[in-house]
Amino acid sequence: MLAVTHRLLAARQAVIVQQATMRRILLELSRKEPAARIAEQPTVVKHMAFSDEKLKALKKSVDEIEFERRKKAEELMEARKSRKAMEKLRERSKAEYIKRVNVAEQKELDELAGTRFVRNSIEIAQNGQT
Repeated sequence: MLAVTHRLLAARQAVIVQQATMRRILLELSRKEPAARIAEQPTVVKHMAFSDEKLKALKKSVDEIEFERRKKAEELMEARKSRKAMEKLRERSKAEYIKRVNVAEQKELDELAGTRFVRNSIEIAQNGQT
């Protein structure tokens, strides 16, 4: 995700640089004397056409990288959701296990208490007869 973000920033920066270059060239041309401007105008127009195509390609690249970044972000969110779901299942499973262990321990304690009660009752009955 970080690599995609870096590529996106680099592509956006390239767009900004290309736009700034085109503006600078047009500004320089507009500051020239009319005779010099007319002489350079065909060259500048050809350069602007080339620069415009380059700018379109850069913008398309930005769009593609943004799409890739959104896709990666969605995948990351799904992975986070999945991890959280697994953690919840793990916690629930652990709680159920602890509950089963507690129930088994309680059952064993109840059996011991019942056995002790019966043994005490027998001892009391035997002591009472002797």
